[in-house]
Order: sequence, then structure tokens, then C-alpha cells
Amino acid sequence: MIIKAHANYRPLAQTVVNLLLDDYPNAAAAYSLRKLRTAYTGSAIRVRRSNDNTEQDIGFTASGDLDTASLKTFVGANNGFVTTWYNQSGLTGYNASNATAANQPSIIASGVIYRINGEPSIYFDGGDNLQITGLALFNYLHLAGESFCSFVFQLSAGGQLFSNSRNSNEAGMQFILSTGITHNVFGQSQRTPVQNIASAGYLSLNVQYYISLYTNVTASAAQRSTIEKNNGNAVNNNTQTDAASTSTNASRNMQIGMAGNGGSWITGYVSEIITWNSGQQSNKTGIANNINSYYGIY
Repeated sequence: MIIKAHANYRPLAQTVVNLLLDDYPNAAAAYSLRKLRTAYTGSAIRVRRSNDNTEQDIGFTASGDLDTASLKTFVGANNGFVTTWYNQSGLTGYNASNATAANQPSIIASGVIYRINGEPSIYFDGGDNLQITGLALFNYLHLAGESFCSFVFQLSAGGQLFSNSRNSNEAGMQFILSTGITHNVFGQSQRTPVQNIASAGYLSLNVQYYISLYTNVTASAAQRSTIEKNNGNAVNNNTQTDAASTSTNASRNMQIGMAGNGGSWITGYVSEIITWNSGQQSNKTGIANNINSYYGIY
């Protein structure tokens, strides 16, 4: 974070600048434990504490970090679970939530906040998920046109991190992680327009990563899905490269932490997920550098 004072400095005139979505705007959905957009006035997450199941919104400090002091005061020595991860993009209908206590991911355990590289992170225990309800909300991820997603995470057991489909019989997208990555884009029944598989060993478990996904199913076949790790070399191992030919809504609601209809749960930490309904290829280095400057990933 950079704090910039006006020329005629006054303490109350400080302004937070260089937030990610200030520089690279128009994201459709943006979930993070840091503030991403100056104009965003909402909270980061809503938390349920374990001792009495009371819930409270947790926002940001003046510098744009998660308000960990308020979180600790609210939860005390108990456990805290994320019931809602708020969308900071400004578009309505994209909050990620879970009303089932047993399946809510954690943010604080026995009064200690989960952190990766010193920054707060949400822990998914192999049976947790957050859902974004609305079958049409993420259509741009599987229909003709460009989209771009960025993810900050560290997993100890792989599964589907971001998914609104279960298999090739259903329209939608899957981002699957283990020791490698599978990015599936399903256009319609019995058809797999795009399947990009990064080789085994592309990821190591228990290591924090920044991954970006660029999708354009109407591009030339080899370029329809591009995976990049830590702003490194692109992987274009597109084993299925059919162009999408459907206007179908996604088959299922988008899930963070599991497959579209359950199962394939992740175990580990998720700090940030952002998705744009445009390509962002000209901005990808700047996006990666902003994320790395905050999280210190690579």
C-alpha cells in the first residue's frame, strides 16, 4: 500500500492510491482480504464466531488492509468462520456466501488469524465452500469472448478452486488444482470446447502461488486457454480446442472451494480471486506485479 499526501499536507487528507482495481478497473467479481478499489465502501468479509454464532462484518483499515484488530475483538479466543466474502467490483449479485455452518471456511482459530506470508488468508478444510448464486453471472467464462482471472492461494490438497460445472455435460468453467492445473471450459452438452492441462509439477503443494487464466474460445486453437504461474511462461497445452457455440447459462452456481455440484474440495488457503469479463492481456504484467508487491509470492 502507498499512502500519498496532498501537497498542502493535512493528516486527514491522506489518500490510499494504487489499489489494484483503481489501476485495472471493470472487474466483474473481486474477492480479497485487502481493499481493491478506492470507491468501494463495503466490508471484506462477514464472520460468524463459534461461541454464540453471532455474525459481524469486518472491513478494512485506513491503509486498505483487513481490519484484524476488529476481527480479534469480535471473535476473541474463539473460532471465526466466513459466512460471506464480499464482491468489491461494484456489481451487485456476486457476493460469495454459505449459510451452512459446517461448510463455512475459517479466518481465525482460537483467536489466531490464519496468515500466509504474513497476510490474512481464508482457510478451506476439505469440506468448505462459498457460493455465488446466479447461473448467468459467469457466462463470460465459457462463452465466446475474452475473460481473465487471477488467483492467490496455497493448497495442501488439491481440488476445484473455482467452478460452476461438474463435467462436460454441463456448460461452465472449472479451475482444478493438484500438482498440476486443469482449466476446462464447457460450452454445451457432450462437448468440451477447451481443456488446458499444465503438466504435473507445475505446482507444488504448500507453496503460495499467483495464477492467471486467460480465455478466448474463439482465438486460434492453441491460444484458447492460457495459464501463467507467478507471471512466468505461459502454458498453452490445449488438448481440447473446439470453439464454443452456445449461449447457454452456466449449469450450476459458481463455487469457491469445490466442484459445481459438490465434491473435489480444496484444502488450504485462498487470499484473493478476481475475474474480468475482458481479456486484460495488455495489463497482465501490471496486475501480477501489483499482487506480488502486496503478497510477496515470487
